[in-house]
Amino acid sequence: MCFLVQLRCLAPYFRGSFMKMNTKSILAAMLVAGAGFMAQSAHAAVPTFTTQLNLIDSSSPFGNDIWGKNTHFVDHFVFNVNAAGDLDAGFYANQGRVDGAKITAFNLLNALGNIVVSGTGAGGGWNISSLAIGSGDYTLEVIGDVTGNLHGSYAGTLNVSAVPEPETYGMLLAGLGLVGFAARRKAKKAA
Repeated sequence: MCFLVQLRCLAPYFRGSFMKMNTKSILAAMLVAGAGFMAQSAHAAVPTFTTQLNLIDSSSPFGNDIWGKNTHFVDHFVFNVNAAGDLDAGFYANQGRVDGAKITAFNLLNALGNIVVSGTGAGGGWNISSLAIGSGDYTLEVIGDVTGNLHGSYAGTLNVSAVPEPETYGMLLAGLGLVGFAARRKAKKAA
């Protein structure tokens, strides 16, 4: 309402044309303008490239080569984790893995497309490290712009290492207890 009051104060500068507009037309115009801005931001989230990653020995390379100067890209790398584990993923400019591209975001998405965690970094070097994840479908999302004359590229590595189940730790402790008991018994016999 305060916005409308300010606009009415400017009415003398529009030679009365503003006064002919009613509040409903102003609100309708603002709604249409807002919808246009929302449509632009929703369009930016649509992936331009999607591929399935196969975790071989709990690891997989990922990357893309994007053609066209000033091209904006949103790349999705979909993968499945069968059991809980620790996730490490990233790429680094100083290793020659980002060329002619500026990465602006690096995210891990869940099966619903919600961000689980955003990577840390800037420009060419980004990573997600030591993140505990459960089993399920996930997507690595890489967002950026081509800055090279003709194209840009990046390459990275995804690692998911298994986390031992609680039963494994229990068996380890039981085994150590038996070894300690046997050593103590042997020491008593020797004395």
